[in-house]
Amino acid sequence: PLSSAALVGPYPSHAYDAASARAYFSRKPFQVLSRVVQIGAKSAGFASALAGDAISGEGLDGPRADERGVALTNLLVELGPAFIKIGQSASVRTDLLPPAYVKALTSLQEDVPAFSTKEARDILVKELGPSTAQSLLAGLSSEPIAAASLGQVYKGTFEGAPVAVKVQRPAIEERIALDMFLGSRPRRRAGLSRGGAERRRFQRAAQRERSGGPRVRAECGGVGELPACAHHGMGRRRAPRHDRRHGGRAAPGLSGDEHVHGH
Repeated sequence: PLSSAALVGPYPSHAYDAASARAYFSRKPFQVLSRVVQIGAKSAGFASALAGDAISGEGLDGPRADERGVALTNLLVELGPAFIKIGQSASVRTDLLPPAYVKALTSLQEDVPAFSTKEARDILVKELGPSTAQSLLAGLSSEPIAAASLGQVYKGTFEGAPVAVKVQRPAIEERIALDMFLGSRPRRRAGLSRGGAERRRFQRAAQRERSGGPRVRAECGGVGELPACAHHGMGRRRAPRHDRRHGGRAAPGLSGDEHVHGH
């Protein structure tokens, strides 16, 4: 049996744990049902459009493929980080999707909408405390220099040094855990438990995000005479470490699966 620690959150250790997530969400049936209804409601229009294409004989690669690819991309963004990750993975599967869909989904690799800077600032204060956060907020850029599925990056200064400040999206762990929990239920009912494979796929996707995109490298790697473009990992219960090990190189971008530490 699981300890009461499982009730603290879906992943008490802040690492993928299918058993803890099941215990956690089994006690939140209304949250689970609400998410199922939300996903169904948001997806209904796109599913109806695809059904119409199939009935008319157009299929996935028909004359409306470009329009449908953009609609799918927008839908995944609306559904949240876990679905954006699915779209990012699907964007390289030219063997499974028509070219128009792949082209549209490719935008998710670098062009994910940012959440509000006010929310980001509130997260910094909550996670780091007013005094530490204030030193970052004073020199924080007004808009993120890059955004991805799990968080976004701002330019800033800390103790007089230039830094890139990574801020995870609000409630990111619970949102992703819930969607992964919902995705695992049909496989469990069919006797196809693939928790390890599921975890590895997500970690690989997060690792790709960790390497940082061109915008982060451009903004942080070419800062003139500045000696470093370090960064902070924002997470629970621990203040980030200031790290200058990157020298003059670009700091890694978003550390999507990193919850409590900086590199």
